[in-house]
Amino acid sequence: MQSDLETTIGEVNNIVDELTTVMDDVAPCFPPKYNIFDYHVEEYHKRFFGLFMGFANLNAEDIAAGHILMLVEWVMRDYSRAISRLGIEPETLQPPLLDAIDPLLSIYRDHVRVLMDEWSSRILQADRDDPPEVVEGLYSTMAPVHLFQSINTQIDVAKASRCGKVIVVVAEEITGSLQNFQNTILLLTRDHWDNLELEYTIALINNNSRSYDYTQDIIDKITESLDDEYVQQINMDPLLDGFNGVVKSSISALTSLVFVDLEDVLNKIFTKEWLTNNYMKQVVNTFGDYYDNDIKDYMQESYMRRFAIDCLERLVVRYLQERYNKKTKTIMEGTGEKMADDIYLFSEFFSKYARPQQVKDALQSLEDVKELIDSDVGMTGLYVNSLITKNPNFTLDHVTWIINKRADLDGNGRKEGIASAKKLMEEKAGQLDMNAKTIFTNVK
Repeated sequence: MQSDLETTIGEVNNIVDELTTVMDDVAPCFPPKYNIFDYHVEEYHKRFFGLFMGFANLNAEDIAAGHILMLVEWVMRDYSRAISRLGIEPETLQPPLLDAIDPLLSIYRDHVRVLMDEWSSRILQADRDDPPEVVEGLYSTMAPVHLFQSINTQIDVAKASRCGKVIVVVAEEITGSLQNFQNTILLLTRDHWDNLELEYTIALINNNSRSYDYTQDIIDKITESLDDEYVQQINMDPLLDGFNGVVKSSISALTSLVFVDLEDVLNKIFTKEWLTNNYMKQVVNTFGDYYDNDIKDYMQESYMRRFAIDCLERLVVRYLQERYNKKTKTIMEGTGEKMADDIYLFSEFFSKYARPQQVKDALQSLEDVKELIDSDVGMTGLYVNSLITKNPNFTLDHVTWIINKRADLDGNGRKEGIASAKKLMEEKAGQLDMNAKTIFTNVK
């Protein structure tokens, strides 16, 4: 096929050269009104179009990706240059030669897709087989480097064609390949986090920074190579949001790995033993061991702050789940004071790793629930308002459960508290997004 293609292109080049003879020697022999030269240009162009249509009917197994680019490059470079030397604007010739090989671009698209998917799979597999490296003090793997090297190779090949259509094809397939790459990591961190090593999960988090920057670089590289007409045909910005989603899922996976060691002690929240023991000190000590010995020095600082807040938010959810899951007739005396001690402990500990205001915000709902447990019933509306403002899916059932189990309230006090909460919630109902995901999404 290559020899046939090269022979055809050579013949076409000879035919193009004949147009010089037509312009210099044939056209002067005819009256100008005959437009002999223009006639020959149009007829020759139609012939070229027919030749290229013949190539366009080839199947994928009959033509290699490199040969497709050879055709494109000939049209974009050699033919355009030759026609321009004859004083003809290439874009005025109809139909455009590139239209004849549009079907070949579909073949080229499939080639790029298969190639990128193979590279991506191999790179991810190699990433799992080899332990993370410590680079500049941080855990990382080579996946982003190798993947984006491959991507840049495809972009450079497309740019060399000088054809906007080819660059758009490559941009679209790169987008699809990177989305598959992201989805693979999302699946791994969301559904198979318990098979991950701590060091590898930290590396996935750190890798996000490079992946995000590399993605921005290729977006700039591609758009700078295209006219506005083609720039409008591609949209690679969702890839940036995609990598943000990857790091969020990876941080969640790391949180899950740490929480495995906390299950036994967390199960004791709101038990009689919890009232008389400092179990939450064990919890923050476990976090501290992980943070200071295994994680903090090997993770980017900004991600460490996000990880600490994710751990705290997960802890608050679990804490509240234990509150609502415990089968007790009444809330034990001293519960409010014990919760206050735990909240203070959490605040002091997590403020060392995250911004104090973020820590305060993360603990606010737990603080409000604590107040519902032991504050004056007349203050119920205040704390319910705070809770539903931050957690629209905090329901009347949540309030009722707490108030009905308060041993310090008589029947009238419970009715008053519940009525106050119900009235406020009804007033606020139209202002709240009940589908919003908050810490109470998983607290039943």
